[in-house]
Amino acid sequence: MAASARLTDVGLAWRLIFPKSASLTHLEEWLDKLSWLVSLGNMDRVLKDIPYAKIKHLAAEAHALHATNLWDFTPPKRFTLLVCLIHHTTVSTRDEIVQMFLRRMNKFQDRAKEELELIRGRERAMTERLIDVFADVLQTTKDTPDDAEMGKGVRDVLDQSGGAASLLTQCEQVREHHGNRHQPFIWR
Repeated sequence: MAASARLTDVGLAWRLIFPKSASLTHLEEWLDKLSWLVSLGNMDRVLKDIPYAKIKHLAAEAHALHATNLWDFTPPKRFTLLVCLIHHTTVSTRDEIVQMFLRRMNKFQDRAKEELELIRGRERAMTERLIDVFADVLQTTKDTPDDAEMGKGVRDVLDQSGGAASLLTQCEQVREHHGNRHQPFIWR
């Protein structure tokens, strides 16, 4: 069997071609590529004493070659080129997968922040109404020197505004979305 036929059977040239764009829809292809590259072995041990710039250069040289041209090199040079190419491709594939993950997480986070802002917008009128009720309570407290009368006046203000239980529920709802706590909305 010819050397070029062995390379074609292994499918090395085809597998080292980058999968489609690094996006969530192509994640499976990228993970398959990484699994295949990892199955070839850990190249770090072999390349531990070689400077990264040299590895990158040799990987670029191997990438530029057609698979059949590798047989023009002596076995040590051929294996060095392949090991550097496998190592560099593994590193860049991992980087692409991590970048894909980070972009996806940023999208989740942006959507959560948008949802929090929408909720805050809807609750803005409720917040303003609660502040008005509180202002009325403070005004009643200021205007009424007698504690018993003040208590009755405060209760009247609260009752006119829907009652203490309703106002407390509204306060809890507004407090729940106070601050920049958008994390609960990430996985919705």
